[in-house]
Amino acid sequence: MWFASSAVRVAYSDASGLGYGGFVVEHADKVVHGQWTLEEQLKSSTWREIVAVKRVLEEIAPIVSGLCVKWCSDNQNVVHILQSGSRRSELQDQANAIFSICAEHSIRLELAWVPREDNGYADYVSKLAEVDDWYLNPAVFRWLDDTVDRFANSANAQLPRCNSRFWSWGTEAVDAFTCDWSNENNWICPPPLMITRIIRHMQNCRAVGTMVVPQWKSAPFWPVLCPNGSGFAEFVVDCLTLPNNPDLFLPGVQRSSAFGRGPL
Repeated sequence: MWFASSAVRVAYSDASGLGYGGFVVEHADKVVHGQWTLEEQLKSSTWREIVAVKRVLEEIAPIVSGLCVKWCSDNQNVVHILQSGSRRSELQDQANAIFSICAEHSIRLELAWVPREDNGYADYVSKLAEVDDWYLNPAVFRWLDDTVDRFANSANAQLPRCNSRFWSWGTEAVDAFTCDWSNENNWICPPPLMITRIIRHMQNCRAVGTMVVPQWKSAPFWPVLCPNGSGFAEFVVDCLTLPNNPDLFLPGVQRSSAFGRGPL
């Protein structure tokens, strides 16, 4: 006997060659996004679509626990496999994993096929490319002592507390700029595009922390760090040049977890 809740939520998911995306309509601020590894990009479109369902479900399961979820996909194979199974072991394994998540959280899935034009937002999220998604090698990070990882996700956070761009179960907040960074020792390993904005935010919050910055003297942020061209600004207390190792920075192309509905 399967528990059937009278409360229904509606979820959408989609996959592209770059990544996957999905969200629950009733929790529109919690958008899940991730990118495929190079190996996963070579998988079939059906595999990517069904794995997109699994990974989105893993993130949203705690907020739809005990409920019936109408899951919308624009891939008819996904609907068929999750209802009837597959003879291909790699697809059946993913279907079994989805069933296990549902059993653990008492979720009942109602699969529904929708035309691609009705799945536009999940399709948009799945095609987002996070070219500045990277993080510091954990072996180097151990030198430092911080409390909140401001730019991370549940897959690559260096600390138990983190902020993420997209929704991920375990994130302390979506969009770090909505938080007050004061009274914290902030760990900041950001996309270079955001460095100037981060400095302004830290000044507004009177915050302290450690930020990883490339030594890129022609970048727009460099005059903010070095106003006179030779020395750092007064707000820079100290600096450390990291070792030039080939594995110093690692790609963050992992399951990542929007603040709102729109591009960053």
